[in-house]
Amino acid sequence: MSHLSQAARLECYLEIGATLPLPVEPTEAHRESRLATAVEAFNALRPGNAYEAMLAVQIVVCGAHALKCLRCASVHHDDFNKSTTCRNQAAAMMREARAARRILAQEQKLRLSVEAIAGTDHAQQPASIAPQPAAPQALPPHSAAMTEQTRHPALPPLHLVPGDAAAQPAPSEAAPSSEAIALAEAFTLDNLIAAAQIREDGGVTPQNQILFRGVPLPTDPAVMDALVRGSSPILDALNGLNQELSDVAA
Repeated sequence: MSHLSQAARLECYLEIGATLPLPVEPTEAHRESRLATAVEAFNALRPGNAYEAMLAVQIVVCGAHALKCLRCASVHHDDFNKSTTCRNQAAAMMREARAARRILAQEQKLRLSVEAIAGTDHAQQPASIAPQPAAPQALPPHSAAMTEQTRHPALPPLHLVPGDAAAQPAPSEAAPSSEAIALAEAFTLDNLIAAAQIREDGGVTPQNQILFRGVPLPTDPAVMDALVRGSSPILDALNGLNQELSDVAA
């Protein structure tokens, strides 16, 4: 669901038109063609809010300027210094475009996860007020006793052997509670990078605790456990996030 207003979309179109490089042939037809192509590329990125729209503008404009630099390099092919400078500028513009594209993809992934959780909570709300079945009518004491005896006949007492308890398999580790997952999601939305690091490292360790200086970490072990191994659209979005951000920084 897009939350980008029409006014913000129009402002992005104007910004694209003002920052695009001039066409090869400075005619009105070529200007309109270039602007229409850039606007279609902007819409293909499907920005859902104003921040995503700003990233989409950067992607489109940097890509257009990278192509212009490459065209200049071909024009000055006989001048090594000029052609090298133009290619370096094109490479820098393409790096900026790729970095903005990665950030935009991550922002869209996180936004869609939050919207999916909100939609799930809204869909489950009517089920919580479903009518409860009527309580069965009380039976006379003697009838109730006979019915209970019929349903659950008396069994001889069981004799446990000491070795049986050790033979039973150990119960599996319980999944994080819904309350712990909700608190972990709230921490994630406020501290995205810290939450991704905690999930990747399996908790706060002596090696990574310096990275969380100034971050109010959860004090409840259940919330920390939910951050590490809980499953929800928001928490699952943390998987591999640090690696993607490292690629962007590179």
